[in-house]
Amino acid sequence: DRLFDRRFDNHKLIDAAGKLNFTAPEVGLERCLREFLQGPKFRELPVKAQAWMDREMKEHTPLSQFGGFKKQVKYAIGRYTPYFKMKQRKI
Repeated sequence: DRLFDRRFDNHKLIDAAGKLNFTAPEVGLERCLREFLQGPKFRELPVKAQAWMDREMKEHTPLSQFGGFKKQVKYAIGRYTPYFKMKQRKI
């Protein structure tokens, strides 16, 4: 029972950091979503990784989505040939 009824004293943290103002989760999520929807930014996936994933999932990404000719060629080679091999990571 003692493990479930514990109360922690955070006075040392408050003394070191000063008064902490927390945002309610609903307000924070709303603000975050509003900022994202105004200008969504996505990280670009490396061409080799995109080609490998498309090959594995039998998908096709339009070549027009890749910036230049060099990226388009890399994607086509990686997607339609076994030239690129992804290294498997140990978890």
